[in-house]
Amino acid sequence: TRHTLMSVQNPLTARHGAVLVPSADAQAGEQALLWGGASGAGQLYTSAENFDPSQTSDPTQPAATPQWAEPSPEVRDAGPPGAYLPAMAEPTDGVFVLTGGSSMAGDGPALAQAVLVQRTGGSADTASKLGVTRLPPAIDGTGPLVVPRYQHSASRATLPSGAGALLFGGLSAADAMAGKPVTEAFLADKKTFEAIILQ
Repeated sequence: TRHTLMSVQNPLTARHGAVLVPSADAQAGEQALLWGGASGAGQLYTSAENFDPSQTSDPTQPAATPQWAEPSPEVRDAGPPGAYLPAMAEPTDGVFVLTGGSSMAGDGPALAQAVLVQRTGGSADTASKLGVTRLPPAIDGTGPLVVPRYQHSASRATLPSGAGALLFGGLSAADAMAGKPVTEAFLADKKTFEAIILQ
């Protein structure tokens, strides 16, 4: 069997500590979305980048379109802060939740933020795109996570209320000493987080 190696263009911005979210719907294109991370100087990125391997950056092609591009404004991240090494889970098919991370490259303060990455438009809409939606904080301005988390784990889970994700660990020393919940759940239907008390 002969294999052909494809030339892949580099992202628009050199970043580390980012998350590459795979396509949420293979029928609507082969897009992926890069979110978060930091530059070599430690600056956090708040803007996402879209990757579409079906495109070509070959200038000899009649309709050359870059593989890496900025998402259109309606599906781009709403703004700061970014996140270094957020955790990702897929609570429902085609919907990804990115949680926590650090507010600076390396061991910085943990974040309590969360964003959803999902496809906009119907699955049959070939013009639909992956987009980022920032989950709002609680009424008191905290969250939306119950506890800020960095270097934590996130995984898909079936909860009593339905589909969701479990977040485990990643608390700061002060949060751990204060007895804050080690585990919390993301409820996909409500798009909220709640503490889980381990017995």
